[in-house]
Amino acid sequence: GKGVMGDVFDPQLAGLGQHTVSYSVKGSIECMNGESRQDVLVSPSPQLDLGPDKDIIKGGSIALNADLGPDYRYQWSPTTGVSDIASPTPTLSPSQSTKYIVKAIGPSQCVATDSIYITVFTPLYIPDVFSPNQDGVNDTWEIKGLEDYPDAQISVYNRWGELIYHRHQVSLASFDGNWNGNPLPIGVYTYHILTEPKGQVYRGFVNLLR
Repeated sequence: GKGVMGDVFDPQLAGLGQHTVSYSVKGSIECMNGESRQDVLVSPSPQLDLGPDKDIIKGGSIALNADLGPDYRYQWSPTTGVSDIASPTPTLSPSQSTKYIVKAIGPSQCVATDSIYITVFTPLYIPDVFSPNQDGVNDTWEIKGLEDYPDAQISVYNRWGELIYHRHQVSLASFDGNWNGNPLPIGVYTYHILTEPKGQVYRGFVNLLR
């Protein structure tokens, strides 16, 4: 039959559709002669698509859809943060950035897989004003949430585009309104924050008051 090579049926060689495979024995003894037939249905491979990678805020969740029909069984890995590891439509709540893989197994044991990378990020709270007047209130430009980004790059520029402050480690001091040991004038300054390599980028303005 079509798709038969020796004693093996190759569905890729046969192609999609229904095929009849026969096996016959012919010899000099009539009673040993015979033929057996079997119909084989070659179906297209199931297509599973979880869509593009996603970003979620830390503590959030996202619903995914891997449903290929009621006759399929599903397996998700890793199982951490998955509401139902056997569901085609679970809710994912990872505590950190994670690559998830789903396997869908059909009634004829056909298998489809796909993966998706969920990036978990902590949003930053970036004040738009601070007042370095040594009164103990907002004397430095404190950005909340940086503790989750130890490699964050923070740059502040003056109106002429000169770099007046740069911080590349969380342990370094916050912007205190000074440049080269001298107080900066009241005004609006531009900032650029990169949380990590290829991470979230924040751009904006901060007002320096005294």
